[in-house]
Amino acid sequence: MFFFLKRIYQSSKSLQVKQCATALPEVVEENILYLVAGKQSCSSVEVPAKGVFWILGDPIGALSSPENLIKANGDIDLHTLYTELAGHYNWFWVGRDRLATGSSFGGILPVYYHHEINCVYISSSSDFLADRIHAPANDRRYILERLLFHYPLFDATWYQEIKLLPAHSQLSITATHFSVRKNLDFSAYSGTPSKSHNRDLNQLAEQFVSACSDFMPVNRFGISLTGGFDGRTLVGVALKNNRSFFTYSFGAACSSDIQVPARQAKKLGLSHHSIILDENYLRNDADRSIQDFMSLSDYHGNVGRPHYLYSASILSQETSFIITGNFGSELFRALHLPGMMMTKHLIDVFSSSDRQWKDRLWTEVKSWGQNDFDAELEGLIDDINKYLDESGMTGNARFYRFVYEELFRKYFGPEIIMQNHFLNNRTPYLNYSFVHSLNQTIWSGVHRPLFEENKFKRMIGQLFYAQVLRMSDHRLYRMKTSKGYAPNDVGESWRKPVLFYRYIQQKFNQNEALDDNNVFSVIEHFMQESKLNGIPDSGITFKGLNRDTLINWLSIAYGITKRNANHYASTTY
Repeated sequence: MFFFLKRIYQSSKSLQVKQCATALPEVVEENILYLVAGKQSCSSVEVPAKGVFWILGDPIGALSSPENLIKANGDIDLHTLYTELAGHYNWFWVGRDRLATGSSFGGILPVYYHHEINCVYISSSSDFLADRIHAPANDRRYILERLLFHYPLFDATWYQEIKLLPAHSQLSITATHFSVRKNLDFSAYSGTPSKSHNRDLNQLAEQFVSACSDFMPVNRFGISLTGGFDGRTLVGVALKNNRSFFTYSFGAACSSDIQVPARQAKKLGLSHHSIILDENYLRNDADRSIQDFMSLSDYHGNVGRPHYLYSASILSQETSFIITGNFGSELFRALHLPGMMMTKHLIDVFSSSDRQWKDRLWTEVKSWGQNDFDAELEGLIDDINKYLDESGMTGNARFYRFVYEELFRKYFGPEIIMQNHFLNNRTPYLNYSFVHSLNQTIWSGVHRPLFEENKFKRMIGQLFYAQVLRMSDHRLYRMKTSKGYAPNDVGESWRKPVLFYRYIQQKFNQNEALDDNNVFSVIEHFMQESKLNGIPDSGITFKGLNRDTLINWLSIAYGITKRNANHYASTTY
């Protein structure tokens, strides 16, 4: 799925749709929405006397009254749009006096733009847009944010001249004016924990089962089944609705994410695809998968995730749709540990009560040595301060605003964008109506203490999974997860002693952590082949880095070298 629009302020051009094969045509035209035949969709609805509303991607649901989307001031009512259309898509409003565009809830599919005096360029690809306007990859602020946080915090891209449209916002172009406005604030769906009874949990589970069913295609599809709760809950709903599907998982042959799902799928009578990341994968597919994953994500992703491309290419031979548990765990439990999703610096920004995180950022950046990021760091700190203050929130609510508006699309986005070149990844947990309802209950991670670490308090969200499985499939309800306990151990209060026993047993029997996806081996080989040992032209080296930081810094270095190999050779960092 791809689009490239050049909009002159006084232009009245409408949009057109063209289908293409797996790659874009050699000549890409302006004001065209391209989609891969048989994968994504494009539809339009005419609003009498007002204009045409376009949807490009994989929407779930239908617009009951399109005219209700258009507010009196001409803006799009995102609350109405997100309530009626779930899924991942870009939208376009071509009115009599304006063109407007934006993304679905969470902003997973990006809108990049470049604003000139009398026109605006808009595209789904920052790299393609940069090539069209001859923009150098010169944004040092973007590099700094990725070095510190593993992804850009706000609207920065590789290019100073190209910005990323904020989540839940509208880019609007009229005959005389250009604007970017946020149309839906986190407070509209952050909720309050007013519901806590069993009947509330039952209603929430029933709502999810109904909504999740809408995400399941009529034709055969795949469901990601791992050893945890997210995927098996989706399998339970599919079984309840007698859908045609298969399950799949990927990992090393000895990993629990291969062994547990394969064994349990067999007991359930399901077809299961085990995508083994073995020596053959390492030798023949890993390096190419890294290169393709990075290029298809405009180098916003990281080199530690080639298995997502490898699996998508294999699964696309079986189906055009997969359903995954992406976003599930993050909705129900308070995030708390540094790692790939959150660095220690991000945790410090949101948890520091004395605002000393500023000094610690300065200390960190100075420790890198030769490169001077003083101006960029001053600007970054100012923007973070503004972001923290403008919501009026504190604690976990303030952090979860960042999760919904930035973290989800920066962490999961590159993966889903890449997968769109092969198939559609449907993610039922990231559903505006469901999130809105969840956040009215005590089971939402929004209402947990900030960075809650108590294991048993963090398990409160698992009551939801247990309830869905109780009403969906009793076999899955009683099957152990890779955590050592089963959903019914969580869902039935009289089984609390059993839950405690199984949790302790699993904890003491746990072997040393495995490299389930062979990431260590992939990264070691990739570093040797690419000969990268630091950030180019900066003096910043990879010495003494932990694995997560190494993967992300290596990703930045790889992105820089790819640009230097093309027409950005004059750009230095």
